Amino acid sequence: FALDKDIIKEGNKQYSKDTCCLVPRDINNFFRKIIKVSNKGIPTGSVLDGSSLRVRASIGGKRVDMGRTMDYKEAEDLYRAGRAKEAYNLYHKWAGKVDSAVTDVLNSMYKDYYT
Repeated sequence: FALDKDIIKEGNKQYSKDTCCLVPRDINNFFRKIIKVSNKGIPTGSVLDGSSLRVRASIGGKRVDMGRTMDYKEAEDLYRAGRAKEAYNLYHKWAGKVDSAVTDVLNSMYKDYYT
């Protein structure tokens, strides 16, 4: 488990009893800041592969192909779908075992995408 300061309150920079929580490595890794390397504006999670964008997301700790497209908006949506699926998996794996504020965030990420 790791001490995290910005899952419950996104963007938080201070450690306090109201904003910190202990989370397992898979949840901590899920929420780590995604550093987007700007490469001609290619969406996060995408790589240019021939004449199309190949979209991948980390699901269950493994890189999973989410599909191919040339539409940048669709590529972003495919990536968000992968992130929502992983949020769903983590929610069900850790519900009742970690701070409910953390699983509430995961559940919200899933529901925000699919509703």
